[in-house]
Amino acid sequence: MRFGKPSRTTHGNSSTTDHSPLHMTPTLLLAACVVAAASALQGTVGIGLGMVAAPILLLIAPQLVPAPLLMANFALALLVSLRDRRGMRIAEIGPAIVGRFPGALVGAALVAWLAAGVLDVVLGSLLLGSVVLATLQRTALPMTRRNLVGAGFVSGITGTAVSVGGPPIALVVRSLEGERLRGTLSGYFFVGGTLSLIVLAAYGQIGRAELATLTFMVPATLLGYAASTPLIGRVRPEGVRTAILVLSGATSALVLARGLLRLLS
Repeated sequence: MRFGKPSRTTHGNSSTTDHSPLHMTPTLLLAACVVAAASALQGTVGIGLGMVAAPILLLIAPQLVPAPLLMANFALALLVSLRDRRGMRIAEIGPAIVGRFPGALVGAALVAWLAAGVLDVVLGSLLLGSVVLATLQRTALPMTRRNLVGAGFVSGITGTAVSVGGPPIALVVRSLEGERLRGTLSGYFFVGGTLSLIVLAAYGQIGRAELATLTFMVPATLLGYAASTPLIGRVRPEGVRTAILVLSGATSALVLARGLLRLLS
């Protein structure tokens, strides 16, 4: 069963019903490099693929957000979950998964129904909001059921609409470190990403064009994951997170500015 407008043009660019073969262009090659680098960051510190890649992709290849980037995040989450499974505490954040589903419904509705200019403004605002949430991680919220459900709901909106679902959850699980943080977040991204992809498919936002991007998005993710393992313990997580916030904040502001210019033109 599908909801909303099926076969909508994604972000004013590629349609989900586009059956033309996918050709690797310089722009898509650049996008793959961005995904690989962002995957390496997330594989190292537990978060970063969506925060780094989403705003850049919205500027250079918006057809890759949200579904293709979510599929890449899904693959990365599976790999990191297997690698760091000893630290996974998925039961501890079960309430967040409960909150993720209604949030995913809201996020998918935004993608399916908003016009391109308005959508840029909304997505840019969501991205900047995610950056703000990430900067608040030093003052972590307690891992109560209420906080987890609320974080899951917000994560469902941002994760489904713009493929950035990590900051709301990271705000609650800030007390976790190292393997336990990476394993738990990856377990959440795997389950939460599954829910978001199912909802996006129900809204008609995943078609052959989106599935075709797997031919280069997944290899880019695998490359980033392979690079992340030897980096663990060799880089300062706080320094990496700061770089992620600066880059994500700057590019998110550009997405928001582009949306405002579209609305004013």
